[in-house]
Amino acid sequence: MEVRKRRKLMIWAYLIGFPLLFITIIAAMFWVVWNRGGAPTIAASIIAILLITLTLISIGLGMFAMRTEHRFAYGAIEASVAVVMMLFSTGLVIDAFDQPKTSLFLAMPSLLPFMASVYVFVRCMDNMLQGTDAKSQFQRVWQWMSGGKA
Repeated sequence: MEVRKRRKLMIWAYLIGFPLLFITIIAAMFWVVWNRGGAPTIAASIIAILLITLTLISIGLGMFAMRTEHRFAYGAIEASVAVVMMLFSTGLVIDAFDQPKTSLFLAMPSLLPFMASVYVFVRCMDNMLQGTDAKSQFQRVWQWMSGGKA
């Protein structure tokens, strides 16, 4: 099999195949426990935690493989994640400062996700820039917008 096709297959396996498999196993496991009328046992919970961890690792590997092959598309996905993080963390910051007797120190746990969302957005811009063709008009516009060399 050609290297490029193998990489595409790897991306799809990590992003979709393995997570679907693990989530299906978790759902089936808890469905069996629920139909027996009991609460999940400690062993079932540990297995679920391990499978969720494997799912997240699989998605992470798939996203890394996608980043190496399709950097611009990865940056676009990262941009959407950054915007969702910004929306969520803005609500946390507003809630933190809306409380009586709030200091900057007490609001810091709410400010950290907000600052992290800005960092993710900066990373997405860098990935999108790295993923563009060096001679394209889009890259010149993108570099001008991001403050890079035009």
